[in-house]
Amino acid sequence: MSALILIRHSLTEGNERRLYYGATDLPLTEAGRALCQSLRGSYDLPDGIHFATSGMLRAEQTLELLFGDGPHERFPDLREAEMGIFEMKSYDELKDTPAYQRWLADTSGQFEIPGGESNRQVLARVTRCVEALARRGGNWLIVCHGGVIACTLSSLFPGGKPGFWDWIPSACHGYRIDFAPDAHPAGFTPV
Repeated sequence: MSALILIRHSLTEGNERRLYYGATDLPLTEAGRALCQSLRGSYDLPDGIHFATSGMLRAEQTLELLFGDGPHERFPDLREAEMGIFEMKSYDELKDTPAYQRWLADTSGQFEIPGGESNRQVLARVTRCVEALARRGGNWLIVCHGGVIACTLSSLFPGGKPGFWDWIPSACHGYRIDFAPDAHPAGFTPV
């Protein structure tokens, strides 16, 4: 059996101001750095763990602060959704715009944010990457993003939580997904 541990990056200005952001390459805030330092050494990791990130600055900084400056891979397909015209804006700034209302109401996942991605596009690229990692085997810890984690868990374990947003972990937390030898998901636990 192999394991995939998905950890959400620590706090950024985007988190603290409750903004929609994916493509903006924000660094961690002082509070985000302090959170990482408080959690360093607290994770129970399997032997032979491989480290990776989405390649975004916030994920890179979180990995280094939590686990040290060691070799790791980068998987750009595990970056956050491209938010297009919603990028770096809050709910209050967007709530009355027609495109935002259409995006919120879209249950099919096909609505493409102008200048950004649809939920289905994000799910497709994330699923492709997670399936490739499961086939590759081994134990992986990847620092990535809340939306990526929610996409992964909601698609692998439908009905495991009430909705997509319920899967999003707090900063520096996530889930461990165990895979059977045939690369099928066998279960998950919060981390």
